[in-house]
Amino acid sequence: MRSRLIPILVIAGAMALGGAPAQARRDGPPPDERLEAHLAEIDLTPAQRDEVGAILDAGREERQALRERKRETIKQMHALLEQDPPDEAAVMLQAERIGAIKIEAHKVMLRTLLQIRGQLSPEQRRQLMTMKRRDCPATQEPDEN
Repeated sequence: MRSRLIPILVIAGAMALGGAPAQARRDGPPPDERLEAHLAEIDLTPAQRDEVGAILDAGREERQALRERKRETIKQMHALLEQDPPDEAAVMLQAERIGAIKIEAHKVMLRTLLQIRGQLSPEQRRQLMTMKRRDCPATQEPDEN
């Protein structure tokens, strides 16, 4: 029984950690890099460019700190999964911690986007949204065929 439980826990742990390498989960560059590329295509004023750059830098620093925290939390998960037998409650608690960090990173990205959008004119916001729809399959309308 124990010999069958270990592989199941390892698979469950891998799924809790995301299930696949980061490159396999996403299409193209990370969201912050896509956002920066889109902003480079918009005609920003020098003042907007400075303000947007400061917002991007602050968000980048915050997300980097969260990535480091997530990396350490994942290492702790691996240590828990290597125990014989693993403590199910501790593993589940660690999965919650990893999930909370991922949610916080997503919120930071959203906050960055909202702050940047607040610096743009209505026309610049339309341009940004058009680029986002063009480059992100999840935001495209489904084909009617």
